[in-house]
Amino acid sequence: MNPFLLALALMAQDPPPSGQRDILPSQDVPSADPSPAHDMFYDEVEASSRDARMAIHEFGRCVSSRSPEAAVEVLSRNFTTRAYGAGLFRLSRSNEDCFSRRGRMRSSNLLFAGAMAEALLESASEPVNVQLARAALQSATPAFSESDRLAICVVRSVPDDVARLLATDVASAEETEAAGSLDLVMTHCAQGSSRIQSTPAGLRAMLSTAALRQIRAVAPQEEARN
Repeated sequence: MNPFLLALALMAQDPPPSGQRDILPSQDVPSADPSPAHDMFYDEVEASSRDARMAIHEFGRCVSSRSPEAAVEVLSRNFTTRAYGAGLFRLSRSNEDCFSRRGRMRSSNLLFAGAMAEALLESASEPVNVQLARAALQSATPAFSESDRLAICVVRSVPDDVARLLATDVASAEETEAAGSLDLVMTHCAQGSSRIQSTPAGLRAMLSTAALRQIRAVAPQEEARN
């Protein structure tokens, strides 16, 4: 296993005496190191259990619905910076009651961000594939890592396939199949460089965050024309 892989863990235990739940993205951010880039999350092994993935997915969706503007602002930042990690930390802390399960949750930044990005994409009035197809007509957003460059290429190239992946249930056979169907375009987008290996969880989060940044970058231009 890649030693940098940060797995999602949901650990059942008694709540802290204060009654508050410990909801921490990526090991108590902000930390001494910058918020991790996407590349740190890739490995060919399973990163987390189905229940744990469902927990962070539900939590991210609740946070994005409670604080949509703050979530968009944070997810639009460079995810390799301290400010990004600190922003995720503040979002989780200010919405910690979104975690309704017993126990304590720890999550990678990527999975938490991906869950919020998906919910924000789906909250729009248009289907995700329509939003992506329109955004692909404009210039690509800046990439913050090599894996991010690949993700941007994928969401701009096959909006229907990306939308199909995001429409599947997390940790399902349908998710695995939809993620696998992107192999060809990922190879094409790699442009001869070593293709990044990812779990379906990592790929889904990587694509959803890249998709949100691409769509949000186009929105101000369309508002200006209207």
